[in-house]
Amino acid sequence: MHVINTTDATQVVKIRLRRGSDSRDALDFNVILSPKDEWTGSIRSDEAGVFVESNDASCTAPAYNEGGNRFRMPETFAEGATEGYIEVIGMAEADASQPIAVAAKHKAGVPANCASVRANFFRVEDIGFGTNTIKGVHNNAVTANGSPALTCPDSATLTAICGVSNYTHTADDALIVSYFSRDADGGLEYGNNAVMIQGFSQDAMMTNQEALLIVDGTPQWDPYNFELPNLDGGPVGTPARGGANTGLYDSVIRPALGATAIYNDWSNNQSDSFSVNTDWVVTIPGQYLMVDPVVFFLAEAAGKEAICKAKVCDARDIPVRANVKFYDREETAFAPEDGDLVVSPATSVSTGTDLPYEVNVIEWSDTAVLDSQYAQSFDVSIAGAANGWAALSVTPSTAKAPQAVWDPNTDGTFTGTLAPVTNINPTTTLSNPPIIGFAVWERNFGNNSAANYGRAVDHSYGSM
Repeated sequence: MHVINTTDATQVVKIRLRRGSDSRDALDFNVILSPKDEWTGSIRSDEAGVFVESNDASCTAPAYNEGGNRFRMPETFAEGATEGYIEVIGMAEADASQPIAVAAKHKAGVPANCASVRANFFRVEDIGFGTNTIKGVHNNAVTANGSPALTCPDSATLTAICGVSNYTHTADDALIVSYFSRDADGGLEYGNNAVMIQGFSQDAMMTNQEALLIVDGTPQWDPYNFELPNLDGGPVGTPARGGANTGLYDSVIRPALGATAIYNDWSNNQSDSFSVNTDWVVTIPGQYLMVDPVVFFLAEAAGKEAICKAKVCDARDIPVRANVKFYDREETAFAPEDGDLVVSPATSVSTGTDLPYEVNVIEWSDTAVLDSQYAQSFDVSIAGAANGWAALSVTPSTAKAPQAVWDPNTDGTFTGTLAPVTNINPTTTLSNPPIIGFAVWERNFGNNSAANYGRAVDHSYGSM
């Protein structure tokens, strides 16, 4: 993955890997990009776990926790997290005069002082807010690296790294994000630009990167914690903990990505010398926002997931109902008698299924491209047809209607009971689940893997 800062400001970026089954936060960290900087990283897995690796010099918070510039995925939600989706969220930007910008600025390819940058991402208790010598996140738009406790360089030029940094919201066109996937053994490589949402937040959303706050054994909603920002927004204002910059999932994400149908091509073209195979990736992002996080976590930990049932602590879109119609490239394989006329288009094949995950894979071919643990197969049994196109209509779970985002109480806590928290807002989340994804094509030339190639084609969206 590649993240580019196109601006003359320093950008603070949250990168978060979410598990495909339920979008739990499997790994997250911050990247601090100086003006015109680019960060690159790759995701790899082996018998030792899942890793994000990078040879990039840009500052990260925290520092890489493994040798060789690697983040190891914590065990907490690592099971099943070899597949999922990635959130890249612009948290805030700082102009060139701010200490964090001076510390992150590259010289000869190396940032001035990444230790000073990372000092801005500690938790600050209420008593420390506004105290410049206290390092960490003071509010959503102010951080400090703890000067004078931080040992500052003697150079007059570099003393600017010490002190308080102020932030504004990330500019709408600040970041460019792209990705590609490579299977060296199979000779497959494909990629594309990421799905971008401009105008997400009009406020800075700085948060700390410390562990989840636990008080008397109970997880606490910590608006300045690593869990934020997310696809519903982030904290704004004083230590009142409620945060005002929320509700963005319904007001921004769902209008931008909500869909009733997706379209793309399929192929199941098999021969003795080559094959052309297709998988669809269908992602329904942000579903983690629609469960009571405390009750859901406690039920899961106790092995009693069943108690977290619809509209008790689970108000997600998933499972979505998907009705599929597929065609060949000639309006299906309907074969009329010689001399007969037919009504056009001819008959399509339709089937229905549930998409239960936040990352779903549909296999259209006898040979899977992605070999996903979240895959379903569609039998495209159109006589004589090796390829075509399909339309997939989607509707959210009727058992959980109306869908709703779980927000914290105004004091920053959750109820901790099997009931919606006091300010759950079900009024706007009614239909059109947000959907993103693409089709992955693989052309395989048998024993000549050097000739294999792949491509990714974004879905198109509409109605059926």
